[in-house]
Amino acid sequence: NWEKYYQLKKGDVFVEAGAFWGRYGLIAAAKECSKIILIEASPVNIETIKNLIKEDNLKNIILVEKAISNKKQTLKFNTSKNPAGHHTIEKNFFVNAYAKDNEDDTLIELEGETLINILNHLKIDNIDLLASDCEGAEIHLINSISNLLKEKKIKHLAIGAYHTIYNPITIITLLKKYKYKGIKHEDGVVYAHI
Repeated sequence: NWEKYYQLKKGDVFVEAGAFWGRYGLIAAAKECSKIILIEASPVNIETIKNLIKEDNLKNIILVEKAISNKKQTLKFNTSKNPAGHHTIEKNFFVNAYAKDNEDDTLIELEGETLINILNHLKIDNIDLLASDCEGAEIHLINSISNLLKEKKIKHLAIGAYHTIYNPITIITLLKKYKYKGIKHEDGVVYAHI
């Protein structure tokens, strides 16, 4: 739905954290974006993206196989039957152990990293559209790019905010702090622009 607020165009830089199967990357490629960064942690989803890139011979997509985190670290990651719901998990506060959402879920370990470190590694400091649905790590994502937001280096944002009841107000408050405009919360997503 972010296309309602911003239409990608030729030459844009598009970053998506929580790229799922890469469908927005395909839209960005069709619009001839100059750089397309897809960040995804789920092994199943990564394979799907790799197949799409290979089948369509896409040259301008960079796939980053990491989870968004508040620091560089190894994370527990919950893979369920539904690949749309794969996510990192925190230690259970009461029992100091990792818990699965359902009995059929599998926990794996993978690498977590901050968005700013990923962008710095790729030498990207200007983004036309940042889209994110990183299954609850959105506050980590926003906090790690505070300097880019402060300096208005990210022109448009579409951030999934439906994973916790606190996400929408926290994300909106942070974007207001950095003087973003046109802030809207619709269908679980927060939209804003410079």
